[in-house]
Amino acid sequence: MQLISTDQISGAPKQLIIGASSIQKSLDTSILSPLELKEWNEFKHDHRKAEFLTTRHLYHALVREYFEGTTISSNELCKHEQGKPYALINSEELYVSFAHTRTHVFAAISKTLDIGIDAENIDRSIHPRLLDRILNEQEYALKEECDPILLWTAKEAVVKLLGTGLRTNLNAITLKKCTENEFLVRINDENSFQICSFRELDHQISIAY
Repeated sequence: MQLISTDQISGAPKQLIIGASSIQKSLDTSILSPLELKEWNEFKHDHRKAEFLTTRHLYHALVREYFEGTTISSNELCKHEQGKPYALINSEELYVSFAHTRTHVFAAISKTLDIGIDAENIDRSIHPRLLDRILNEQEYALKEECDPILLWTAKEAVVKLLGTGLRTNLNAITLKKCTENEFLVRINDENSFQICSFRELDHQISIAY
């Protein structure tokens, strides 16, 4: 596991901890709860099993780091009705968010800040037609200013924050660029959020909050 420091990144929120890990095989399954072990056993593909188990190991390592010096008497990873994850640690609800790519998993935890994290390998290609589909008319100028992978991860991070998954139309999310790595976001003129996007470990990482 590797902690990702955002201290030198403009606009990055300070009330959270972020970590990453390459996807690993043959990790110890004893950290899984009975329900998690059942889910893990039901996966058909070895890569999906390794991804799931690596995510759980990363989560527990981040919790230990976040609560360093505090006795953890209970630690449960849960999901809201729509599927958005959250943590119950010492009976306190915490915000959590996860992302995975073909090589890595990422996690973010915060006591006070609702968050969404998304990441993609920087060499991933975003087809121009897909980019046109996720951008609305107000954002077309961003195609000339921003790497497509940044725009994709920024919008996906907002979806993770909302916890709505495929139910969210990405072109209903409007990005407004503030600096090279900071954006303001509006969704149907109703909700607004901030995004910080940066590169680390050969990945584009976006955090919505």
